[in-house]
Amino acid sequence: SAPPFDNFFVFDDGENANGAEGMEVEEGDDNNAAASASASTCSPVPSRAEVASKHLCELNPDVSGAHTTVPSLSSTEYGPLLDTIIQQSSLPSLLIVASDVPPKPLLDVSRAAWDRSIPLIIVRSCGLVGSVRIQVESH
Repeated sequence: SAPPFDNFFVFDDGENANGAEGMEVEEGDDNNAAASASASTCSPVPSRAEVASKHLCELNPDVSGAHTTVPSLSSTEYGPLLDTIIQQSSLPSLLIVASDVPPKPLLDVSRAAWDRSIPLIIVRSCGLVGSVRIQVESH
């Protein structure tokens, strides 16, 4: 059967998968799994967006994904970013999932999604406790 979606796009701020911004690791650094897998002396740690995109593709090989890293979630212009994603993809529809996004950027994402009639799912988690909110124009 066909997957529920064919493509996805992940964007995140400039932190890497370990939570550090722009950090590079030395080969043999036992605190970082990416360092021991690296063949070079020094390699950049993948961004969280890159890691999430890779894992989503592994979960379902029938989908393709892309990712980008923005300098800051707070200073990103989400309207133009969403317009670019819509123009670059041939998707008939788009869904935004915002996971643990701080309030200010979440409000900006929410407004940009609302202005473009894009459904938004807001996910917050803290250990085993979480909440999910849905923003849709009509239901």
